[in-house]
Amino acid sequence: MNEPLYEVAFCGQIQEGAELDAVKASIAKMFKADEATMAKLFSGTRVVVRKGLSAEAADKYSMAFTRAGAICELNLMPAGTTSSAPAADRAANKASSAASTAPENKTSSSKQGSRKIAAISGIAVATVAALVAAMPYVAGILAEQKYLDGMAILEDFARQQSGAFTVKNDVDYQRGWLSSTVVNTITLEVPERDPIILELNSNISHGPLLLNGPSKFGLAAVETNMPLSAAQRTDMARIWKGNENPIQVQSHIDFDGKTLTEVSIAGFTLENIDNDPAGKLNFETMSTTVTLSEQFTRADADMSWNGMQLDTAAAKIVVGKLSGRSQKQLSAEGLWLGDDDIKLSKVSINVSGPLADPASQVPSSSAIEALGIFAHSEVDSGNLVKGHATITVKDVVVENKSVASDFKLTLAIERLQAKALQAITEIMSEHQKRAIQSGNPAQPPDFALIQNEAAAILAAGPVLKLTTLQATTEHGKVKADLEATIKVDDPAALQNPVFLMMAMQADGNLSVPARLIENSPLAAFAPGFIEQGFINNEQGQLKTSMKFQQGQLTLNGKALQQ
Repeated sequence: MNEPLYEVAFCGQIQEGAELDAVKASIAKMFKADEATMAKLFSGTRVVVRKGLSAEAADKYSMAFTRAGAICELNLMPAGTTSSAPAADRAANKASSAASTAPENKTSSSKQGSRKIAAISGIAVATVAALVAAMPYVAGILAEQKYLDGMAILEDFARQQSGAFTVKNDVDYQRGWLSSTVVNTITLEVPERDPIILELNSNISHGPLLLNGPSKFGLAAVETNMPLSAAQRTDMARIWKGNENPIQVQSHIDFDGKTLTEVSIAGFTLENIDNDPAGKLNFETMSTTVTLSEQFTRADADMSWNGMQLDTAAAKIVVGKLSGRSQKQLSAEGLWLGDDDIKLSKVSINVSGPLADPASQVPSSSAIEALGIFAHSEVDSGNLVKGHATITVKDVVVENKSVASDFKLTLAIERLQAKALQAITEIMSEHQKRAIQSGNPAQPPDFALIQNEAAAILAAGPVLKLTTLQATTEHGKVKADLEATIKVDDPAALQNPVFLMMAMQADGNLSVPARLIENSPLAAFAPGFIEQGFINNEQGQLKTSMKFQQGQLTLNGKALQQ
């Protein structure tokens, strides 16, 4: 049986909403037609542009016309017709004869094209719907693995860091399609006490699109709460006065395994503290955000607290706004190194009653304004740790009087052997655990435990620098700097303090106002040191340079007698 053949005809009709010029441009490009051919195709007369086509080839032409925004016709040719494919211009020249011999049983190509488009669209919609439905399930599988991996890493980290107790974490993970539930039972085993058991319940919403949590897009969002006993709920209600969710914990697991956790504590006010009618605590809102990398090798934390005020019959304590930022990386040696930046707007203490008695030598009021602490540490290419810290204070006020302003202290330490430093940390942690287990937590460590590590650190020649110490007092400015080093190549020298002292060397400078030490024990020695040339008095400012080498201290170039 011969395969049926079709012809494609066009009479210039275009689809509703299509632009004629755009359709003409597409048709001209399709057939590479010149202006004369295009005029015949869009004259309104029926023109056969292709004939003798198989059903598959005819459908391709129909789809091409549909994509161009035009409406063509597919007609079944009489039986016995042989396959041929005349050019578009030849078909246009024979348009009238082709139109007179055209069969009457023609079929609309636009309807066939529309049905085919609808079928393809349906398949595409079904495929997309299946993918969308499956994505939360796949995200749930990945989120579960990353969550369990994270819990294992945290548990191992807790075992390494905790000295006073051991930590055990049991995870009951129930995974669903769109969400999962997790119960973490954390057991803190403390020597000679009953274990402390904490239960954390978490609801995990599967991604990739999340409607809650710290982020809108990711693998999963986690909301955590801790069930409370009736007594605990009573205490919470007393503290937060009707706030049923004062402590909120939300987490977000990203596609790369990074975890972002937000913790917020609502503010509260407590009155009649310890049955004292004057006792009152006003605690402001606190929030913390912690981001951990997948393998727990990097931690970024931001903290903000609006402060607190405690009023009692004996004292008033005010803590201003506190903010902090930490960025730490776990080194190959197992040390957490990086940056810490802390800012505190103000701390003030005012005492009354017995504490304000002059005989107690406690000032009635004291305050520190604008305290800042910044610290940085890193490991260099020689596996040696170096770091520095800067402490700044805008003003120190005692008894409503400024005693020091623009205070700045910068300390630096260099050339610490990283592996030895980490080994000492682990040894001291193990010692603390054993001391607690033996019932004697105050037992001092045996220096012999870290002798080899201490020898390695001293052999590297560590350096301690006090690069800046400055402050402005009512009597003038205080300035100081110091750099000290110690290098011991013979481990046996660790047993002899004299050898250690001989291995040290230091250089520094000091400048203080003479009036600043008038009421201190140093005032009795100052005149003699000035007379002998160890200290210079320059317009009321006491200055000296210091040098310590081979056990000998030199001031202003003059050696002190031993």
